[in-house]
Amino acid sequence: RAQRELMLAESGMLTVHPEDVDMGEFLGGLTEGYQHHVSLRGKFLRYEAPECPARVVTDRALLGRVVGNMLKNAIEATPPDGIVIVRCIAGEGAAEVSAHNPGHMPRHVQLQLFKRSFSTKGEGRGLGTYSMKLLGEQYLQGKIDFLSTPEAGTTFRAIFPSLPKR
Repeated sequence: RAQRELMLAESGMLTVHPEDVDMGEFLGGLTEGYQHHVSLRGKFLRYEAPECPARVVTDRALLGRVVGNMLKNAIEATPPDGIVIVRCIAGEGAAEVSAHNPGHMPRHVQLQLFKRSFSTKGEGRGLGTYSMKLLGEQYLQGKIDFLSTPEAGTTFRAIFPSLPKR
């Protein structure tokens, strides 16, 4: 299904099904689900914005793919006993979701990160960051970026337009 969705997205034929999404609730459920992910064994996942008041009109399934890939990448890049921190910040007209891990990506990796089929994890990988960018920006009208330094680690961000506060 994910492969089919990606092909439709690349051809501009993917249909978006927008709905009102409470980002705090959405991220709480998503991070709870990842607490049992096989790659989290020996690592920790902390959600630091359980009451994020941001609401967005977006496709819940595509949002799950984008943020799920952020979490999966952060978890896989985290060493044993390391912590992945997920945050949600409700800004003026935007909701920012971030996933931080203590690892650092070398510059040559950073330059290729959003390319289709680029992976540091072996054959048959490399669609996660590519699909994050494609789906997040072209279909969910968001902005996907990252910052990676030896001192601060790596933080992926997804910024989506939000609804006015109620």
